[in-house]
Amino acid sequence: MEEQASDLLMWVGATYYPTSEDFASECIHQGLSKRTAITSVPEGIVNGVSRLFLIHPWACLTVDEENGHTLEELHDRLESLDNPLISEWLQDWDRNPAWVIRQIIEKTSKEPPAQEPWYEATMIIEDCGVIFTPGVFGFSYITGMQYVVSKGETDLPDELKDRGIEPVRVVYDEEEQDAESNS
Repeated sequence: MEEQASDLLMWVGATYYPTSEDFASECIHQGLSKRTAITSVPEGIVNGVSRLFLIHPWACLTVDEENGHTLEELHDRLESLDNPLISEWLQDWDRNPAWVIRQIIEKTSKEPPAQEPWYEATMIIEDCGVIFTPGVFGFSYITGMQYVVSKGETDLPDELKDRGIEPVRVVYDEEEQDAESNS
């Protein structure tokens, strides 16, 4: 019987990434890398099969269902405002309603409080009891795991051998300059 690949969860903190979109944007530009202690390398990781699920504290959106509110109602009430910018944002509702609400909240934080229709949008959001909650906002396939070999080490530690981990050595600018001056 073939062993199933393990998946991982990674919490993306709001201290450095106020929204899940902030983290995703950085990943698009710089890639995704996760550092972990040698004692925390999980078993069962299969490159190209195992996934790293990303969780953010404000990735998901809920409404006050106890008082009869629904996400559909929230959408429809916002759509009824007939605001071109809100209508444009609502095109992404099915993909990411939390993003839409964050756009409205950000916009209303920059507008005078009584300015229509932003005031009305804020009242709708408050009336529906919108709450942001932690949730998975995306995932990435794990394409490889590397171990940074320390000075003096030439190979992987025994506990990491046969785990598909690639040893790498970090070359710092000083070392490159020393190597160039010695050649």
